[in-house]
Amino acid sequence: MATVHVSFAALALAVGTVIFSIRRGTPVHRRLGYVYIGAMLAMNGSALALYARDGAFGPFHVAALISLATLTAGALPVILRRPRGGWLPLHWELMSWAFVGLIAAAVAEAVFRIPGIPYWPSIVAGTLAVFVVGAVWIYRNRRVMRRSPAGPAGA
Repeated sequence: MATVHVSFAALALAVGTVIFSIRRGTPVHRRLGYVYIGAMLAMNGSALALYARDGAFGPFHVAALISLATLTAGALPVILRRPRGGWLPLHWELMSWAFVGLIAAAVAEAVFRIPGIPYWPSIVAGTLAVFVVGAVWIYRNRRVMRRSPAGPAGA
């Protein structure tokens, strides 16, 4: 199950990176968006099935549920085209947070594997660092998104 989880996480990271580096709203963006959502669903589903570390529901399962909620909240505005006149910025912001969470999980996973680094402090520090940088990026690009929904690539 761990191999499935890591495989879908790597796919979501790769596809998400491409999505955030190309022009939004294109057919390629839409198709890759479906791949990203599928990979994220499979990754989070497999995360919820992993109990190897301590055999119980734990903080990483909670993170998977938060990721699923953010992903769903980001996809629904596109599907429903709601709220009217404001669904696109909402979609962009929520999907941005879903991607930041994915990057934070990858960083936490990588950092705690460095020999000699304590487990929980490394996870908290890595996650916090990514969320701070992600928050700054989202805040700065939020204005670009509101001015030009299709906007430049990477914004």
